[in-house]
Amino acid sequence: MVNYVFLSVYFYSVPNLRFNGYTENWQKYRTIELGQMQRGKSKHRPRDDEKLYGGAYPFIQTGDIKKANLYIKEYERTYSNYGLSQSKLWSKGTLCITIAANIAETAILGLNACFPDSVIGWISNEKITNNIFIKYYFDFYKTQLKRLSVGGAQENLNLDKLENVYFHIPTLPEQNDITNLLTKIDELIETQIKIINDLVLQKKCIISSLLKSVQDNEKIMLKDILFDYNIKTTINNEYPVLSSTASGMYLQSEYFNKEASSDNTIGYKIIPRGYCTYRSMSDTGLFTFNMQELVEKGIVSPAYPVFSANDDYINEFIILYLNNSSYIKKQILELKSGGTRFALPFSTLCTLKIPKLDKEKQLSLIKTITAFERKIENEEMLLKALHQQKNFLLNNMFI
Repeated sequence: MVNYVFLSVYFYSVPNLRFNGYTENWQKYRTIELGQMQRGKSKHRPRDDEKLYGGAYPFIQTGDIKKANLYIKEYERTYSNYGLSQSKLWSKGTLCITIAANIAETAILGLNACFPDSVIGWISNEKITNNIFIKYYFDFYKTQLKRLSVGGAQENLNLDKLENVYFHIPTLPEQNDITNLLTKIDELIETQIKIINDLVLQKKCIISSLLKSVQDNEKIMLKDILFDYNIKTTINNEYPVLSSTASGMYLQSEYFNKEASSDNTIGYKIIPRGYCTYRSMSDTGLFTFNMQELVEKGIVSPAYPVFSANDDYINEFIILYLNNSSYIKKQILELKSGGTRFALPFSTLCTLKIPKLDKEKQLSLIKTITAFERKIENEEMLLKALHQQKNFLLNNMFI
């Protein structure tokens, strides 16, 4: 059982929440006193020169740091011998801090690696602190660090300013207790992420298997199943504006962080709950079909087809098949003629074919997938709770 207590009064030199047995005030240090900071190296220009890459040396970029939890174990690119010659190989255990692109993201190298000058390497003064504690302190202090970022074409942290930030540091034993607690939560987070990723992969395999089981069925054209729902709004902002994206449907005000009332929405298409839509243009030939389950009635851009299935088919099955069938993707690719973009108006969508399937079989397929999706949602809720617990501790165990 973790033994920590809330302090009834907040003192400037101690945190809100700390383990039993510790009473000492935390000491104030400039970051330059707590460790050595040095920017990474990537001298060669242009940065995308292919001779830099493809060797044995991991090349860690800001995106790799942002995706990592506590330790950096995965990366997208490697340096060649030439790439290494114009960079520096940092030791496993180095704390990486991003100062450009993804500001103030942190993670610890889980292997020897190179990184560019958009990343700072931190080595702690072990007489005072350690890299794991400082990593968590930077996580706690992230909002304040972002305020230090210098404006311009791209925001970035000024190294001189970063060296003169003040941190309050407890004794090494108290640091160890704090980091032990937080690393245990991070281990649970990593395990939870793996569970979710495995479930997502299993879901894809199950969908593939289920669709293969019906691929030899007699085919029917979508024009015999779907009907176009082309009802447009005549009142501005009568219904919330929705966005159909590759990851699902969202309220536009949340997805783009703007209010729909700033636009004239007269003439937008109404999409009732349970109806379907998609973006009819694509650069890749891949289209994402979504069913609207957010509000009783919403509206989408006039360029988005809105449709539903007749009584013989279930919209959930139509969406499942359109989004996951290789047979559908093949038909779409065969339709392309000239140009750089793919267009899939509703009239063209209706020329595609899907397997004939009775309603009972459709329901059975949807039930299997829905059960799996609920498992994933439950695991995602647990992951969210772990992140909330970690953030609570960061906000109360540091000052």
